[in-house]
Amino acid sequence: LLDGFNVTPACDPAGGFYSLNGECYACASGCASCAIGAPSNCTTCVVGARPSQAATPFSCVAGGCPANCAVCGASKCTTCSSGYYLDSEGTCSACASGCAACTGAGAAQCTSCSAGWYRDAANASQPCQQCDVSCAACS
Repeated sequence: LLDGFNVTPACDPAGGFYSLNGECYACASGCASCAIGAPSNCTTCVVGARPSQAATPFSCVAGGCPANCAVCGASKCTTCSSGYYLDSEGTCSACASGCAACTGAGAAQCTSCSAGWYRDAANASQPCQQCDVSCAACS
């Protein structure tokens, strides 16, 4: 829409705008979309921001997911990056040395070993062992 010499964005709720009484308004900073008539009540966040709480509507806070978190919800991580596990606080903690994936703290919680590491098939409860440097590959 043209407004004199300025171009006014289309009033698209999914594009970060809402309409109220025939006027077009921008959603609050960080909102990709918001509830009609409530610019700070976000329904989705822009890339690089995350919801402030689990329930909608919410505000969007900068920073995206916490460190080592692959997917985050409102206030904590829901899925950790490879090599990390989700602890009871909703934060991602590092797996034991040599673990590519784990379900918790300690070597016994390791579900797969990192490259260059192996687990004795006869005793899966043992921690991952580092391959000998003279080996091209080990298992």
